[in-house]
Formats: sequence, structure tokens, C-alpha cells
Amino acid sequence: MNPANARPPSAPLKRAEGLKPHSADETRMRLSTGEPPSRRSRPTHLVKKYCRVFPLLLALLAAKAAAQTIVLDDFTTGVQAGEGSVIGGSTWVGQVTQSATTITIGGTARDDNGWRASGLTSFDASAMQFITVTGLFDPTNAATSFNVEFVDVFSATQAFSISSSAFTSSMTTVNIPIGAWSGIDPTQLNGWTIGGGNFATTGPVFRMTLDQLALTSAIPEPATAALLAGVVTAGFAWWRRRARPSRMG
Repeated sequence: MNPANARPPSAPLKRAEGLKPHSADETRMRLSTGEPPSRRSRPTHLVKKYCRVFPLLLALLAAKAAAQTIVLDDFTTGVQAGEGSVIGGSTWVGQVTQSATTITIGGTARDDNGWRASGLTSFDASAMQFITVTGLFDPTNAATSFNVEFVDVFSATQAFSISSSAFTSSMTTVNIPIGAWSGIDPTQLNGWTIGGGNFATTGPVFRMTLDQLALTSAIPEPATAALLAGVVTAGFAWWRRRARPSRMG
């Protein structure tokens, strides 16, 4: 390079020093003519405000989407502390096949109370809003419904009926609203049963595979989940733009 044509070292500095932020009038003029405002004219206070609001909004949405769960039984192989087992004297005796993660009620089992957990350490379910059952019905099932019944330390009970039509022949998760606890102390539950809600042995044939029984505080709404995903995506895109080195000019 010819030294005579070389740019003096101070030239870029002078050029940078010569740049001045656009005034508010200049910014409005650019907008009125359709010309976008330069990076330097963007109000920094809005960026700072967004930085403060975004984490709060994300936390609120995440809290709304999150759910607390009390797993009553995951029906895994072997009887574990706090989980249920076949009720002696019920039609389920000898008619329950247990795999590694499920139980299948078949054979001559009827729609009576056949599976129970009792004498548990009391637990607080007052914040729970749904009974969550994951399972499937065999096509030969004749029971139109079954019950999940809870008992507290004072031996008071409350039963919730679940329609068989809510399940299909493939594994399905069904959420049954609790509504309001009645006649029972939900802060001191210590047992539950699942089955027909009675001990009659002449009810309809019961055919079902159970994968999990739980209590859930909230079920994330699709709109909430979609909004949370949108906020996260927008926030990440904004962070990427902010992370890029700014260009002069």
C-alpha cells in the first residue's frame, strides 16, 4: 500500500466522534418519512424496563403452568410403602395381573372396591384440584363407571365417580375435578380405595389397566402453555439481538 494513500490512524476515531445521537425531532422526522430510526435513537429506558419485566412475567407464567402432584400409586411391581394392594374378600383377589409399571384387572373381577391403601401417614390434599388417573379400559369391560374414595384420620370418607367413557382402549390420562371436599378433612387423609365404590360382588364385569393414580393441584391450560412458550421464544430472540456487537454508522 502506498503510504501516501493510507488513512491516518486518527481518522476512524474522528469519524466516530463526529457521530451524534439523533434528537427527538430527527427521530420523529425519520418515522414520518418511513425511514427507521437508527440504533442509537432507540430509547434505552424501554430496554431497561423490558429487562425488569420479562423475568417477572416468565416467573408468573411458569408458576401458573406448574402443578403440584401427590402420586398415590404408580402400580409398580411389589407393594411399596404408601401404595395400594388387593382388598381381601373382594372379587379382585387372584384377578389382578401386575407388570413392571401397571396392574390389569380381569378374569372374574367385578366392579367392587378391589384396591386399597390404608393406615398411611396422613397427608394434606387441600390444595389439590384434580384426581388424575392414567389407564385404559378393555373392550370387554361392562362397568359404566368406577370410584376413587378417600378416607381421613377420623374415618370420614368421600367418593368421586369416574365415567368409563373417559377412557379408551389405549393408555389415557383423565383429570377429574375435585370441586369441593365435603364431609372429610383433606388436610389429614390417610387412605384411599379404587373400584366400584362398594363391596358388592355381583356388579358388572370390570376390565381395566391402571398405570397411575394421583392428586394434582392444577392442569396447565393449553393457552397458558402456548403463551409461556411464546414469551420464552421472544425473550431468547431479544437476547440474541442484544448479544450481537453493535455496528457504527
